[in-house]
Amino acid sequence: MTPIIPYHKNQKFGIVDVELNFLIECKYFQILKPFKFNQGWLCFTLNEHKRYGWIYYENGQIVEIEPQYLAVDYDSQELIGVQSDDGSWGFVDYSNQQLISMQFSKIHPFSNHRAIVSIARKNLGSIWGVVDVNGHWTIHAQYQYLGEEQSGLRCFKRYVPNQGNLYGFVSDETGQEVISAQFSNASHFCDGIAVVSFGKGKQQYFSVINSMGEIIADQLKHVELCAFGYSLIQRTKYLEFINKSGQVVLKTKETKVHQLNFLSNENLNLIPTGRRALIATQYKKKWGFYKVDDSGVKLQIEHQFDELSDYGFRQQRCAVSIDQQATYIDENGVMKASLGCTDVFMDYHGALCTLVKYSLEKPYAFMDQEGQRVIDFKYAMHFGNFDESGLLYVFKEKGCDINSGFIDQHGVEYWQ
Repeated sequence: MTPIIPYHKNQKFGIVDVELNFLIECKYFQILKPFKFNQGWLCFTLNEHKRYGWIYYENGQIVEIEPQYLAVDYDSQELIGVQSDDGSWGFVDYSNQQLISMQFSKIHPFSNHRAIVSIARKNLGSIWGVVDVNGHWTIHAQYQYLGEEQSGLRCFKRYVPNQGNLYGFVSDETGQEVISAQFSNASHFCDGIAVVSFGKGKQQYFSVINSMGEIIADQLKHVELCAFGYSLIQRTKYLEFINKSGQVVLKTKETKVHQLNFLSNENLNLIPTGRRALIATQYKKKWGFYKVDDSGVKLQIEHQFDELSDYGFRQQRCAVSIDQQATYIDENGVMKASLGCTDVFMDYHGALCTLVKYSLEKPYAFMDQEGQRVIDFKYAMHFGNFDESGLLYVFKEKGCDINSGFIDQHGVEYWQ
């Protein structure tokens, strides 16, 4: 358990230890759930003036950074993004030392020592580039969109005269464009391949390319990237698996694949693509799973499920339903909970405990990865998921801030 535990009392938040001794009195309007930051723990605080600060735990001591920022970036594991009252963003370390000055109009969190940031152009919107932890530009701000690094490349969007906005790929190492802007849309690279599209609307079709920009499969109705360089493609009515050379390794009897819709918008870097080792397809209105590994592709779980979780497998578990009764399965198709609940919620990040609801009228309960109930039905709402912090924010009654606060995975309530 994290040593930073938010405690809710008299509509204010403070910090307690596992024995409910107060380390910080209840004085904050809100405290966000603790998370691992570098080698320690950190959680953000919000005061009544809607300013953000944070609390971190270092060398056995709780340290407070007083709320002073208009907004903070929640997701960085390297530096903290902070916004000043004039709307500009910069980066500080956990002790609040300014490392990169307030100069950006928007930011993305740091990952692998680099962050996507934008600067505003008067009457022309924002342009995006990449900076390192020292604030040096590794890719100069010039793009209308810039994605996360995958296979050493980043997807970008730029305006091409007489052609409009097109996508290409830039090297994360050199900052040079290695695949020119020529696609109407594009995914990230995964194991050396990416999905691109040409045309728009009814004229749109998809292709699979390698890191040299060479097309290995063309004129496709749909593509799903898998692990180990395999892709699930649709040329006609039926689905096929191809390898990274474009060779067909398996033709299926199915006509529908469970999609993540990663080409549906421009926030491609916010949606994980590829590296899915278990791919769901539908046959005679039932869902099953193919397994993709370094030896090839095979049918792993027979087609038997009526519905699947929107996110597929997370933490080696997937929520499914049969005859309107929900459960969840492991990667071998073994049911880890008895059928009977109306819903099973597998959090996007993969909860350590699984949230279930046995009927639409009853509140929520929690099960562990093996289907054993650990927290009984008594919570009306929840926010987020159990993760490394071991905490989850819940409400006992809908719309009631008094009966709300954090619980741990044993059901201990941290509020009064």
